[in-house]
Amino acid sequence: MTQWVSFDELKARVSIEDVLDHYKVADLRRRRDELIGIYPFHDETKGSFSANVVKNIWQCFGCKRGGNIFDFVIEKGDADNVRAAALLVADWFAVRSEKPSASERRSKPPKQSAPRATENKPLTFELQGLEAGHDYLKERDLEPETIAHFGIGYCNCGIMKDRIAIPIHNEQGELVAYAGRWAGEVPEGQDRYLLPADFHKSMELFNIHRVELARKDIILVEGFFSVFKLWQHGMTNVVALMGSSLSDHQRDLLAVRLGSEGKAFLLFDDDEAGDACKRQCLEELTEYLFVKSLRLPAGVSQPDELTGEQTQQLFTSS
Repeated sequence: MTQWVSFDELKARVSIEDVLDHYKVADLRRRRDELIGIYPFHDETKGSFSANVVKNIWQCFGCKRGGNIFDFVIEKGDADNVRAAALLVADWFAVRSEKPSASERRSKPPKQSAPRATENKPLTFELQGLEAGHDYLKERDLEPETIAHFGIGYCNCGIMKDRIAIPIHNEQGELVAYAGRWAGEVPEGQDRYLLPADFHKSMELFNIHRVELARKDIILVEGFFSVFKLWQHGMTNVVALMGSSLSDHQRDLLAVRLGSEGKAFLLFDDDEAGDACKRQCLEELTEYLFVKSLRLPAGVSQPDELTGEQTQQLFTSS
């Protein structure tokens, strides 16, 4: 079996229709750009399965599962991750990809990053008088050293009133925004997090400016508090997507910052959004870095719930 694949090349050369033919999925009828029929992975009679041959994706409208050609292989049970699925698809359809050199992978990401017009401008002010000893921060088991290190605190006035203000910096360390997390139970009609309307979170990786350049490994999580707690447990090279998807620009930041010898450890929430984010990151980062997905221990649904002992065990075993 080939050991190197280009995900972009595979998706361009192998269609969802090819994969369906490989698995001999029968009784599909064509409706414009779609193939409609019975979902092949569970018993049904309504015909909830749809594959779009232009977008190269599939979906079951009954169970809400779906994805691309690699997700189909995983769903079929022939692979347990995107890379393994891609290797199978490459062998099935004789797609051979030439592995780029280390310098090419560092300097030439496969997709164009977001245009410079969407860059976040540095702020000309800093919030003052944040309450570092607020009860909510104690409830989240954040230590004073952690609170001081990240410059967070409760804001009792202004647009961030009643929220924990979290400073966000760009790769150069310039303050570009504050995220406001509601301190406690979120009232009806309020969002859990408040971000400036003109802030593009897809252009930043939270905490990237503190990553040690000499190191080639990084931990990638979804949210702010996962960064706080992992740092508190001794994991200093940790960054957050600030959501459950990886943007092109975030991918490029990681690829360029770590280089071809870099290692990215994925530690996402144990839910549907976290699983989807894991699959995306495995698909889009594996061409440039060594990527490994870590599984949270039983009873833990997100990284900020980990104890210090659990954190050490998780990364010692990895």
